[in-house]
Amino acid sequence: MAEFDLSNATTTNFTDNVPDFIVEAKSLDASNANKEETFVYFDKAPTYFGYYFNHPQVSSPINSLTTWTVSRGWTTEDPHLQEVLEHVTGMGKDTFETVLWNH
Repeated sequence: MAEFDLSNATTTNFTDNVPDFIVEAKSLDASNANKEETFVYFDKAPTYFGYYFNHPQVSSPINSLTTWTVSRGWTTEDPHLQEVLEHVTGMGKDTFETVLWNH
């Protein structure tokens, strides 16, 4: 049965028993200021995919960020690329934007 008397409460020191959880920052595959691309070899992908598929605390914010990012639409300054992206059909009636949504 539960004790309701707070004078009998104790505390636990987690600093000795629980190690710190530190995640190393990784740069994303992105275009830099000098218009060159940076590619990162992602050797821990199987581990992190395991986190994503087995822990909703990880997948939920990632899905929210993806939804926010994709729902912003897309633009391009290159008319040729604009034409190419407008004709992406995916699997049948998919457009470029619905292909992006298939995360």
